[in-house]
Amino acid sequence: MVKKVVLLGSPVAHSLSPVMHGAAFAAAELNWRYEAIEVDPQGLPAAIRRMRADGWAGANVTIPLKEKVLPLLDELDASAAQTLACNTIVNEEGCLVGHNTDLPGFLRDLQAHWQDPRSGPSLILGAGGARAWDLVSGATA
Repeated sequence: MVKKVVLLGSPVAHSLSPVMHGAAFAAAELNWRYEAIEVDPQGLPAAIRRMRADGWAGANVTIPLKEKVLPLLDELDASAAQTLACNTIVNEEGCLVGHNTDLPGFLRDLQAHWQDPRSGPSLILGAGGARAWDLVSGATA
């Protein structure tokens, strides 16, 4: 049986995720398939119902759905609860668990190549990282 993982968001037609994940699955000799599915906020509840009904193994979530998906999930791990955003859903035997890999990945790269984010002033361009940066730096609006 082929396991299915998807990318949910809008727009996603340009995404290289299906090619990258498909190559990784093939290299690991996994019988898995990755597919990008165009979903707007109004279509998100139906996509999540389909994920449950069809038993998709998981999903990546991108703009504009990272916050909107939260109430549709069964559980949030600490990263998703802390950032109030979800970019990864894991289907654990019918229980959909939301994760946020953006913040830990950003912090690992920042610390490996630059500095401790709490050591001084910084600037992040783009609205997507603002909430996560506030959590890391202790900044307030």
